[in-house]
Amino acid sequence: VPAASYSVDASVAYTTAAGTAGSVAVASGLAAGSWTLDGSTRTLQFMPFGSAYANSITVTNTSAVAGNVTVTITGNGKTTAATVVGTAAAKSVTQVGPAVAALAAANGITEGYVSVTTNAANAEIVGIYYAKADGDRVLTK
Repeated sequence: VPAASYSVDASVAYTTAAGTAGSVAVASGLAAGSWTLDGSTRTLQFMPFGSAYANSITVTNTSAVAGNVTVTITGNGKTTAATVVGTAAAKSVTQVGPAVAALAAANGITEGYVSVTTNAANAEIVGIYYAKADGDRVLTK
């Protein structure tokens, strides 16, 4: 369930002493509240995709609550919609790298900025990639 905010439009309906009905708008767009998820987000500033690279994106969930893992990838002039790529099980490590790479491939993104969010509190999100040709590894921050 995504974070959300709510607003209210208020109007008053009335009937005068002479029996005439009417209404008047009192206010529009009043803030009625909002809520956010108690979760974790990590931005991986650069992640290449494609056959020349391998990547690993892990979510370590130390909480007792499982949570969906959602990613948004921005690259090659495109941005994907926030997409659920897995579930971070309680007290475990979940690998979502292959699902993120598949999402990038499906959207024609060969490199980009990756935002990883889980709605499990206290999760640690780590991304690493390496070039298959020479094995160089890069930890993304």
